[in-house]
Amino acid sequence: MATTATPRRTRQPRAKPSAVPARLGSFPAPTEWSEQMAVDNRLLAMDCANRFARSCGIPVQELEIAAWVGLLKACRLYDPGRINPETGEPFALSTIAVPYVRGAMKQHVR
Repeated sequence: MATTATPRRTRQPRAKPSAVPARLGSFPAPTEWSEQMAVDNRLLAMDCANRFARSCGIPVQELEIAAWVGLLKACRLYDPGRINPETGEPFALSTIAVPYVRGAMKQHVR
C-alpha cells in the first residue's frame, strides 16, 4: 500500500504594518448614527451587565457603566454592509456588541 505524503503547512507571510499605527485603546470616531444606535440598544448592555453581575457578585451599577462603554465601541465599529456568508444578510448588532460588552466588563473587573 502506497502512502502519499501530505504537504507541509507553512506560515503565511505577515502583512506589512500600516504607515500610521493605531494607538493602543484608541476609540473609533463617533457618528450620529452610531450614537443613536447605542442609545436604542442600551437594554442589551444592561442585560449583559445583569448576567455578569449574577456570576461574579459585583454590583450591577458598576458593571452597567463598563457595559455602556463596550456598547459604544461596538456601535462605532459596526458595519451594516458586512454580510454574513451563511444567511446572505447583514450581521446583527448583537453579534458584534455582546463580545465587546463582555470584554469591557471583564477589563473593568481586572
